[in-house]
Amino acid sequence: MSNQVLDKITEFGDAVIALRKSNDARFDALQSRVELAESLQDRPRGAPGESRKDAHYKTFHVNGEKHFMLPHSVKASDIPDLAPAQRPEIALHRWLHAAVVGEGCKDLEALEFAREKKALTTGTSGILIPTEYQSEWIDAIRAKMVLNRAGMSTVIMREKSYTASAVTADPSASWHAEAGAITASNATFAARTLTAKTVVIRSQASMELAADSPDFGMQLQKVLTGAIAAEIDRVGLHGAGGNAPQGIYGASGISTTASVGIPTNYSHLTSALKTLMQSGLSLETAAKFAIMSPRTWLTYEGLVTGITNDKTPLQRPPSLQNMQFLITSNVSNTLVDGSSPQAGSAIFLGDFRDLAMGIRQQASVEIVKSDAYSGNLVLDFIAYARVDFALLRPASFVVLDAVRA
Repeated sequence: MSNQVLDKITEFGDAVIALRKSNDARFDALQSRVELAESLQDRPRGAPGESRKDAHYKTFHVNGEKHFMLPHSVKASDIPDLAPAQRPEIALHRWLHAAVVGEGCKDLEALEFAREKKALTTGTSGILIPTEYQSEWIDAIRAKMVLNRAGMSTVIMREKSYTASAVTADPSASWHAEAGAITASNATFAARTLTAKTVVIRSQASMELAADSPDFGMQLQKVLTGAIAAEIDRVGLHGAGGNAPQGIYGASGISTTASVGIPTNYSHLTSALKTLMQSGLSLETAAKFAIMSPRTWLTYEGLVTGITNDKTPLQRPPSLQNMQFLITSNVSNTLVDGSSPQAGSAIFLGDFRDLAMGIRQQASVEIVKSDAYSGNLVLDFIAYARVDFALLRPASFVVLDAVRA
């Protein structure tokens, strides 16, 4: 074989190697972009670096029905028993747009899917989102909840009620003398029944707006799930029972520091950590999150050293360096402190995995042509979820009360 042929073969081999390296580099870059896009999706997820494959959930069988308890990082739509056998090729927001606009929808794939489901607003009665989207709808609500970011557990309920076991007092161990009596120090357990209560929102929009806006379905999904998530967050924190669930604030068994006043340093937060550690939490767990209102956050952001004319920001103590302040307007600023006429707020700390939100899989949205439609082409959108809360271990929570600005 001539040297010229060998040279050509060598050149060809080098070209193949270079092409492979180039393709590998492009694939790595594309994979990085995909992972970044997934990490920015509006959905519940774990801490940075947490693999979804490592996420676990629990199942419970009650009266022949299977219930699921999910950590904050697990999506309901990723669980085979909760998700459809085959995921819809059309995203929920595209289905919403096609269902609202009907035959005038320009998204032909979404329109065809809506036709298959017999879900177009051609009549006067309402239509519900198909069962294929139920889990996705629940995930969209959870994704917008501050309590879910803090680690709240979610129970997917197949029935109206679900009874969970709560720990209201921890046992203590003792050393046993040979042949001596064993002193009982029992843990105290209590039944906590999650009973689905309905949170609902009704909104309207004109048919013309829906038809002329190609992103209307996405906007509708965003505002409806956002409004419901905000209200569920509020009652999970401040709910007082009755038609709404009982939240953390005022719940039996939690620790409360009353009359905090205007924070001038971080001592109330570190005292709360001490209380949580005395109840059995590790410092790492106790110091993960503090949920507060924007007003309270601004007060802490404005803390300075206190030295005369020194405006240097006050440094957090080492135990609080990694604490995330989760800010939400759903923490009330109108709490009345008995010792002061000025309205206060609250700060919530603890192991939020011990807060369970029960939610029925029937959470949904309904599109209705009411009398307003026949009069002025206005559509009604009714979104709802059926929810309750339970504290699985009240000692895992501390509330700093009457925090003023």
